Amino acid sequence: MSIEQAYTLLLMNEHRRKLLEGMTVHLVDKFPPLESLQAMTFLGGFSWTSQATHEKWILKSNVWDFGGGSVTPSDIARDYLAVKFGGKPQRCNTKQWQEVVNIRKHQPIYAEPSWLPMAYYLDMKSAYWQLLMLGGWDVEYSPKRFLSPRSDVYDFPVPSLKLARNCLVSMGLPSGVNVWVPNHGFDRKKIWKPTANLILWRFVQDVLHGVASDMVEKAHAVYVNTDGYIVPDAFMHQAAEVFDSWGLHATIREQGEAVVRGAGDYDIGGHRSRLIRSVPKAHHYIVPTEKEWLRKKVKFFSDRIKLDFAESDVRLRM
Repeated sequence: MSIEQAYTLLLMNEHRRKLLEGMTVHLVDKFPPLESLQAMTFLGGFSWTSQATHEKWILKSNVWDFGGGSVTPSDIARDYLAVKFGGKPQRCNTKQWQEVVNIRKHQPIYAEPSWLPMAYYLDMKSAYWQLLMLGGWDVEYSPKRFLSPRSDVYDFPVPSLKLARNCLVSMGLPSGVNVWVPNHGFDRKKIWKPTANLILWRFVQDVLHGVASDMVEKAHAVYVNTDGYIVPDAFMHQAAEVFDSWGLHATIREQGEAVVRGAGDYDIGGHRSRLIRSVPKAHHYIVPTEKEWLRKKVKFFSDRIKLDFAESDVRLRM
């Protein structure tokens, strides 16, 4: 751990200790029955919290303690952003709002039902983390106008925790939270988030859509889901060229005979997805934005920084 990471962790621990003052934390294998909750409780994926009774339940499978108390992956991301940016929301100009923030884009998904005697499932290595290292959490971005890194994430103290890394990006999405209210039932409440940052989210999605578009057009990928791609054996050289052209890293996750039935539905090399359809169905959602311009910009910044990977994680080359 670097000096910068150690100092950031110290600040995060101090911040977390203040948040947990007077709070009773229960580490549990599974959440308690809803009927046992005595007051309004916020229901998260990693933890449940009741401000009224000053209690917090955290799943043991997703808990860490670095000296400031028990934290979940989302707590880690939230604490990091709080100490780094002071809880100040990111600002944008009118054009950014119209072109970037006000138009929500979701992850690319593409499936062309097919059978391949030999194929590879490629995975963009730590996709969100790569793009965070390129642009920083407070990246300045507007398609075909500017892409400007402002800060960096090299002081993030636990880069090995994938869930916490990914939460840095998803934390920027405005969202609501599920609530359980005794004698009433479930409810959904909107919450104000000082970490709302749709500029980062749109930058990440535009890159993912740009890479996906190139993988389908140039490497004849028959399947894309966010940062994963199934590519025929004959086009692996072109797939490597696509990643090189963006300056991004990829690894081979699976290889072998492949069957694609639809979105989230495939077999490759003996690995079978969780979703299995009885009737194959094509799905095409790839919407690139200023792809040629964005590719050059991402490549430019990728060539000028050191992407923080283990020595064994090399860029895919054929």
